[in-house]
Amino acid sequence: APTRAVNAIDWQSVSTNINGSDIHLRYAGAGATELVNKFDQNESYYNQIAQNVTTELATVAVQDEIERPDEKRAMVYADWHCNYGMARVLRATTEALDISTTFNVGDNTLSGSSFEKICIDVLGYNLRGTDNYVAAGNHDSDQTIDWLKSDKFNVLNGKMLTVDGMKVLGFTDPNITPFSVGNQLRDPSQTVSRAVETMTE
Repeated sequence: APTRAVNAIDWQSVSTNINGSDIHLRYAGAGATELVNKFDQNESYYNQIAQNVTTELATVAVQDEIERPDEKRAMVYADWHCNYGMARVLRATTEALDISTTFNVGDNTLSGSSFEKICIDVLGYNLRGTDNYVAAGNHDSDQTIDWLKSDKFNVLNGKMLTVDGMKVLGFTDPNITPFSVGNQLRDPSQTVSRAVETMTE
């Protein structure tokens, strides 16, 4: 029978680090190469932003230490939407300003689907060593909230807290927006008006 030569696959290697673990992959093909190139560009972009933040905030940190030596610093951020590259920028900010507490005001994922768990793990890893509080947004599913809790985030649930001398009150968004479904009540038995009443009680 006639034989047909098969070209040898031109395997390439790539390495990265996720949550302190080295990841080594092999890939081949134009499509995979394009994805890896996009990934490399994304990594370079956010690494540069993190470096810029560190450099720019160094002066601010020194000035604050002189003018307000006894004050504690907190960071507030929102609408992260699984943009894992920004996690290292948040970490650079906490380190540059010696921030001990962070407040996350929601929308950590796109819809809280199972494949987005790595986004919460990356966030938790980069904010390790700080006290983290979160008020879940409409793009955060109940599953997202469970992931946040497992990564040591304190989920605000309508109770007044005192954090670093500040009075803090936060609520989970009563609405939820699953991918391709649209806005709906997180708890069908609770109306939006009732949720508002609960917030003001």
